[in-house]
Amino acid sequence: MKRLALIFAMVLGLTLPLAADPDVSGKQVMYLGGSIAPPAEGTIGEIDLTHGESFLFQSSAGRIEIPYAQIRDIQYGQKLKRKLPLLTGAAVRLILRPRKKRHFVSIRFSDDGAEHVVLFEIPKTMATSVTTVLEARTGRRIRPLTR
Repeated sequence: MKRLALIFAMVLGLTLPLAADPDVSGKQVMYLGGSIAPPAEGTIGEIDLTHGESFLFQSSAGRIEIPYAQIRDIQYGQKLKRKLPLLTGAAVRLILRPRKKRHFVSIRFSDDGAEHVVLFEIPKTMATSVTTVLEARTGRRIRPLTR
């Protein structure tokens, strides 16, 4: 009976989706939070890097537009994704799936004398282009994201 329960727990651990921790992929970017209210935390949208004068995040819940001239600091960092739904499936999960890294960009800017900050999770495929464009258009160096 214990063996059957263990097998059931392992199968369940392998098949449970990680619904509480969505992945960003393709051109999707997640607004994780900041001092700007229009989009809610966890909103999925897209970044427009072709807009010449400002950094633009668009989603169905709202829009954030930050002029490049107002950006004071940019940070970029990675963090290993470690969330597992069941401990029993952890060993099998580590063998079958490689660990993923989450990529983050933090932008600090001033608007009408007030300081603001926004934090985005970006897909790995966009990390180089986003950081390169931000450095080129703002003239600021990307710093490592600190915890």
